[in-house]
Amino acid sequence: MKTPDMAACYCLDMLLRSELRRILSRNESASWTEHLCWLKDFYRWRKRTLGSEVAENTVTGDTTVMLNSFRRPQNIDFLARIYLRLPSIRKVIVSNNNSRIRIRDWVQVSDPRLVLIDQPVDRMCVFRVELARRGNSRYFIFNDDDIFLTPQQIGQILSMLRADPGRLHGVQGEIFDPAQNCLIHDIRRRKTEVDIINRLYFLTAEHIREFFRLTDLLKLGPDNPADDMLLSFSGTDRPLVHDAGPFMDCPTNDMPGIALWRQEGFFDYRVRLFHRLSGLKSFPAV
Repeated sequence: MKTPDMAACYCLDMLLRSELRRILSRNESASWTEHLCWLKDFYRWRKRTLGSEVAENTVTGDTTVMLNSFRRPQNIDFLARIYLRLPSIRKVIVSNNNSRIRIRDWVQVSDPRLVLIDQPVDRMCVFRVELARRGNSRYFIFNDDDIFLTPQQIGQILSMLRADPGRLHGVQGEIFDPAQNCLIHDIRRRKTEVDIINRLYFLTAEHIREFFRLTDLLKLGPDNPADDMLLSFSGTDRPLVHDAGPFMDCPTNDMPGIALWRQEGFFDYRVRLFHRLSGLKSFPAV
């Protein structure tokens, strides 16, 4: 049994481990000066985010948040704290898919709505959809571990989902260009329909069920690396990205060895899968 002093030392050790990893997680394409500028902006943004007032029109706990942890465990505690500030969040489930760490060593926050799961083996990102299927929420939010929004921004987009639940909602996406047979990336900071939502997904239980119907039709296995594409096709309309204002990116979001999209053949696979999905399902014309 831990004494109060032992518990305090443990928390301090967790905090130092997390912040040291954040400080050292410099993107190889950035200089240390650029990285230090990002750290300054991040710490200022984090302090403002956790210190601001939060007000929601809907206070019932009707939404479950899914957080995946891979190689950025230093981000999970902050992400959990952001979502636990919202009254509409009934549960925050953290799936640690990196069997080389224990997620409790990186998360200090304690809340009855927080569920921490250490997977016995390494899992792909798509496993979060399976975990969501086992839940009983009406709404879900999937947040990648490299993007941070404020509680106010999250509440704003969640209200958009409630008003228009037929489609997925988010803040960043991709549009398919048939002339070049490719996906145009990084569509953000404007309200527009997209073909694919990336990184942050606001969806419903109906979308989860449709996701698995499409998975079965395409005969995709449990290690499918493009769950964002199937999720994006799970609605009755094309996904919608919103301009909720500026948000924070983790500097490792495009770092080789960490970012999945930097793997060889990633984009070719996505184009082929896009055509397969388009052959199964089309959306009403704009």
